[in-house]
Amino acid sequence: MIRTYFLFLIMTLLCGQLQAQGLLQMPVTIEAHNRPLEKVLDTISKQGRFIFSYNSNLIKADSLVTLSVKNKTVKQVLDLLFNETLQYNQSGSYLILQPAAHQPNSWYVTGYIEDAVSGEKLNNTSIYDRNNLVGTITDEHGFFKLKLKEKGNYPPQLAISISRISYADTAIIIRPGQSYELTIAIQPISAELDPLVLNSKIEKGWIAHLFITPAQSIQSLNLRNFFASKPVQFSLTPGLGSHGNMSTQVVNKFSFNVLGGYTAGTRGLEVAGLFNINKKDAKYVQVAGINNAVGGKVEGLQVAGIHNHVQDSVKGLQVAGIVNTSGAVKGMQVAGIANITDSNITGFQVAGIANIVKGSTSGLQVAGILNRTRRLKGLQVGLINIADTLDGCSLALVTITKSGYHKMLVIHNSLMDVNLAYKAGNKKLYSLVMGGINTGSNRKAYSYGYGFGTEIALNNSISWINEITAQHIYNGQWQEIYSYQPALQMMLGKRLGIIAGPVLYVGNPKAAKAGYVETTPAHSLFSGNATRGWLGWQVGVQLF
Repeated sequence: MIRTYFLFLIMTLLCGQLQAQGLLQMPVTIEAHNRPLEKVLDTISKQGRFIFSYNSNLIKADSLVTLSVKNKTVKQVLDLLFNETLQYNQSGSYLILQPAAHQPNSWYVTGYIEDAVSGEKLNNTSIYDRNNLVGTITDEHGFFKLKLKEKGNYPPQLAISISRISYADTAIIIRPGQSYELTIAIQPISAELDPLVLNSKIEKGWIAHLFITPAQSIQSLNLRNFFASKPVQFSLTPGLGSHGNMSTQVVNKFSFNVLGGYTAGTRGLEVAGLFNINKKDAKYVQVAGINNAVGGKVEGLQVAGIHNHVQDSVKGLQVAGIVNTSGAVKGMQVAGIANITDSNITGFQVAGIANIVKGSTSGLQVAGILNRTRRLKGLQVGLINIADTLDGCSLALVTITKSGYHKMLVIHNSLMDVNLAYKAGNKKLYSLVMGGINTGSNRKAYSYGYGFGTEIALNNSISWINEITAQHIYNGQWQEIYSYQPALQMMLGKRLGIIAGPVLYVGNPKAAKAGYVETTPAHSLFSGNATRGWLGWQVGVQLF
């Protein structure tokens, strides 16, 4: 008997709890336009088949309400009406309204965004307050919930903006401090570019794919025509900072990022442990542990542990541990591996491996391996230098130029029977590479070498040549011979010519092995410490 009574008591309590839960979860539909609050509560109570109980001093029954909801729970509707300032308790068929223990200072605008023509609910639509820089986007059902703060700091009327790709920008006016649930229709437009075309180029980079969320990209895309200016911004990561998910649309006078940030631009200091991303310009200092990405211009200093990317131009100093990529540069680029410039550079470019300029270079390029530019108006220093047009000087083992100085010669000199030499650059300074061979029994020898030279025109057909070379010669053992080669060159036609002149050799010659030829004569101009100097000669034919 006691056990039966105990079970009955538990079931009664559970049923009461479920009944209270059920009252707040019951669906109701309300269509009210400037109706008294008391009438709206009556409609809710009739649909839910319960009675409201509240203190008349707590609720202004005659206040006018505009509300449109369909199949929302009683709790959701009450939260909209009272902005979560009340708590709800059930006693029998009564739902008691009482002040909440915590009075929130925020309020909400919720609802749906739909196509004005088809009525289709629209996802990925931005809803935002332009002045206070708060915003959200609709979910897959077209629903949004925009949280607004500080009720007392709003003007009598507040404009809420709605933006979406391929739709006309829309704004609605609401009364601040009162929660709303709205259905807003926006008008489609046909003259909009594809989202892939409109998307910010800076968001297509590798760092953006790693750290920018799809929601942030959508917000940025929808609000591409809206930008605001603020004095200061701080952020931990993109979206988690003083401007929230609206940071992509704000140009800041001062910006500081802890781990990383994504803003419209900055006019002063941006430091991040990982990355800085700016849609527009970044000025005067930008430092990141991994990457800086700027969609506009950079002025001042930009330093990154791995990569700097500037879509427009750089004016100042750009330093990266691995690579710099940019538009036009006026200043200096330094990279551990490569500098890649899509336009012209005026200044100084240094890279551990390669400098690549797709425009002209006015200044100095220094690279461990390769320098490449369309037009050189300065100096290139590297193992391989490439320039379409060479108006400056190239100092390299190999110089390649399309419209510059190209010559191939066959030379006979006092060291080798046959030498092939290729010269490239311009008359002011060209590089040359050569290879030579001796044939025949007991007089073999092989050589290769490189050097630099200049050509001074004496008249239309005769030039004075000055060259310095280093040759590696094998006559059973390797040895290095250095030479100074002055010569006269006479052109017999447009491409065909002859050269002849003395050669001053300096080196530490080694005795030839059996079957190889001695490359040095018995006489010397000078000698000392195993180094000898002697005179020789060269004659040759220029083929082109």
